[in-house]
Amino acid sequence: MVDSINTKLKDKNIIITGGNGYIGSALVDYLQNYECNLVCTSRRNLPERNNVRNWTLDLTNQSSW
Repeated sequence: MVDSINTKLKDKNIIITGGNGYIGSALVDYLQNYECNLVCTSRRNLPERNNVRNWTLDLTNQSSW
């Protein structure tokens, strides 16, 4: 099953909003096991993680779009 997930996620761009929260951070930890491009957004600074691009922005602010 892991191989089929890896095949489907390989080289995909995945943006996780709320990456500093409980569910978002757990999702980032899980997806780091696969060969996908992760972008994590949060209103607060995020800890550095391998192969994850962090964006600090507030999506409720239209200028962030």
